[in-house]
Amino acid sequence: MAERLPVGETINEAFQFGLHRWGALIRFAWAPVALSVLLFGFYAVAVIDLEAMRAASGPPQSIGEMLKVPVPLAVAGGLAVYAASFLLFSGAIASLFRLVALGEERKGLFHLRLDGPAWRVFWAYFILGALGLAISIVALLIGAAITGAAPFGWIKAAADLIAFGMTQGEGATPPADLTNALVASMRPLFYAFLIGIVPTIYLNVKLAPFPAASAAENRLVLFGSFAMTGGAAWSIFFVYALFFVAIILLSLIFGLVANIIELLAKFAMGQGGALAIIGSIVMLAYFVASIIFQAFVASVQYSIPAIVYRRLKTGE
Repeated sequence: MAERLPVGETINEAFQFGLHRWGALIRFAWAPVALSVLLFGFYAVAVIDLEAMRAASGPPQSIGEMLKVPVPLAVAGGLAVYAASFLLFSGAIASLFRLVALGEERKGLFHLRLDGPAWRVFWAYFILGALGLAISIVALLIGAAITGAAPFGWIKAAADLIAFGMTQGEGATPPADLTNALVASMRPLFYAFLIGIVPTIYLNVKLAPFPAASAAENRLVLFGSFAMTGGAAWSIFFVYALFFVAIILLSLIFGLVANIIELLAKFAMGQGGALAIIGSIVMLAYFVASIIFQAFVASVQYSIPAIVYRRLKTGE
């Protein structure tokens, strides 16, 4: 098992890729991000009734009062925009997968990939999401059977609590019966988490190379991923465990340093003169550093399935 997928070498390669190739992710993803922002912006303008919200004398009584279109149409439109945005991001992820797994270097600063690998990544993540949702629903039904509560009763309880907040305004204390009903209705969720956590982890481990393999081979490698990870499941699990521990530690360190720098920069900006200019430059550098750090984390995260795929497929 260790010979097929060495844990240390795999996680080291992922972090080395993130350290040296975070710029590639930014090149692949900036255009999809910009276009997605535009899509969601147009959707918001088309759906949200800002004039009605400004003319209202108090908080809206329902979500429908804030919309120009019926709620079902707004939900359908939102899902369509989200799917289009995710397809754009799938193209960027496909380019990253193929770079890591195949060494395919895509040049240039503008990337909007909508070819076969992009669609394969889109459907691979859709299938993973559908399988995860199926596990969650089954676990929730079992949890509801154990507790005797309605499996989706928490939705109505949460809606009632939100409706109270919308009608009473910010800061209003909800009555005890609403909060108690919400707590009681969420008991099936607690059992669902306990029941579903193991099969969810198993599914994600066994299908770890699925999206990357689908991008590299330009076909959905669902059952092939199950076969590919045979004998390497524990190695893959420990790779992801080490990744999450390392990222949490790095995020804590980066967050601590960033908070100190941000406080010093704001203090300098408040002094005026040259110090204000220095503080503004430091804030700009902090913003850039934050983007680079997020690109580094995402590069490590998305390189792991491609590295796992390549090592299991070729042994290299």
